[in-house]
Amino acid sequence: MPLFDAYCVVEWSAKSEPCQGKESVWYCLEERTKAGFRRSNWKNPPTRNQAIEKIEVLLANLVRREKRVLLGFNFAYSFPAGLADALGLKGPSPWRAIWQELSSLVEDDSRNRNNRLEVAADLNRRLTGGPAPFWGCPARGTAPAHLGAGAPAGQEYRKLGLRERRIVEERVKKAQPVWKIYYSGSTGGLSLTGIPRLQHLISQPGLAEKSCVWPFEWTSKTETALKRGETMIVHAEVYPPTLGDSKSFDDPPGKLRVDKQAKKLAGWDKTDELLDFLNAPLRISSKGKRRAVLEEEGWILGGEPKAETPRET
Repeated sequence: MPLFDAYCVVEWSAKSEPCQGKESVWYCLEERTKAGFRRSNWKNPPTRNQAIEKIEVLLANLVRREKRVLLGFNFAYSFPAGLADALGLKGPSPWRAIWQELSSLVEDDSRNRNNRLEVAADLNRRLTGGPAPFWGCPARGTAPAHLGAGAPAGQEYRKLGLRERRIVEERVKKAQPVWKIYYSGSTGGLSLTGIPRLQHLISQPGLAEKSCVWPFEWTSKTETALKRGETMIVHAEVYPPTLGDSKSFDDPPGKLRVDKQAKKLAGWDKTDELLDFLNAPLRISSKGKRRAVLEEEGWILGGEPKAETPRET
């Protein structure tokens, strides 16, 4: 029996103005029915505000119909382990502390105007005085202080007790480091604008009690509840190459990508492959790495860990 009834993939954007088509927000829902799969809500809203409003309504409707939903956004859900401590953040867990901090700092209005560069620069100021660990900015003269254009040297990360890449990014080689917040493929810019939106979704009445953020909140009890058919929204980080999508499409790019990725998730769920991927972080043999992944860093769905020797690192 499949774990989920519906699969939704969101291709996010950090654009600073309303836009559609290339490099904009796209999302697609594939819902399982008795007659097969039905694609619905194939949307391209011009702003992040409109996208989240529509996705929130979509999720509320699915919950009312007692559906089990897998929802994936294409940005990193957290940062290399140690960031919460380095910032002096307190909370029930490092990932939640980071989500709450970003939600309090990031401003993102109804016209997509946002302060992600200023937030990254201020975090650098708090951590090192700049220009690490966040990097990437527009042409000289428009960049905020404490934010550099190029990637810092590895020693800058080591001084903070941080790594340049999350553990999963060392496995999934094509994944960009989340510290990169500008230029092509800047996952960090997507994360700074996206994480506060996820925090909003998992906090809404009617959705909060049904939400599970993978892998942070994923347990054997979660798996059992899904197998029993309990209504649930599982939020998981996705990345196109791990979903078999390494090409760019035309007319426009995001439209075909999100549909293909949602279908891929549904296909994995027809076998035990999806469950295997969901449980993969729990199998990381190194206790230190497993704790880092489950408490702060997160994982990419489909980013299967390589075999490791069972020792702390």
